[in-house]
Amino acid sequence: MEKLRVMVSHIAGLAREAVGDALRYAETQDPAIPEGLRSRVVQIETIRREVGNLAIEILARYQPVARDLRLVSSVMEVCYDYYRVARYAAEIVRTLSIASTPGCELPVAGKAGRIVAEMLAKATKAFLDADADLAREAMRLDVEVDKVYVEALRALKGSEQVPLCQALEALVLRHLERIADHATYIASAAIYVATGERV
Repeated sequence: MEKLRVMVSHIAGLAREAVGDALRYAETQDPAIPEGLRSRVVQIETIRREVGNLAIEILARYQPVARDLRLVSSVMEVCYDYYRVARYAAEIVRTLSIASTPGCELPVAGKAGRIVAEMLAKATKAFLDADADLAREAMRLDVEVDKVYVEALRALKGSEQVPLCQALEALVLRHLERIADHATYIASAAIYVATGERV
């Protein structure tokens, strides 16, 4: 069971680093970031398969019960969430590398990104520690991300011609909003592991 937790911790760390890479790329356009991010996505996919195999082996050999069973049954879903988080981070970088121009600042996306990073950190700790209270804290942050995203969309609606930087920020916010959704799913899994309650 401990090996499973270590692997989940590793994949979670890689996914959080991927989000950090995407946010740094939005600020710096550092050309070294895309290749490193692609490598992280590949690593996550590899570990995700290994976690799936280990989870099946644990179920077959040890027939866990109660919290251990809930942990094993949730791990594969959570690892898929981390994979999707990294893929959305890679999509942010791909979008910006294609369409961004020098001097294009994305302050609203930066704000949302900081909230998303906090969500992921709390959801991850909640899952690894089976901490339902911390998981609920993470889930509450999703409301803030949604609010930022909706406000950005409303600002677009009021413009006849949308500047490129504003359009790019809306695209980045869309991906961040989806990352926040996956952080919410991870937090929900943490509550299930801790309490048996589905939320």
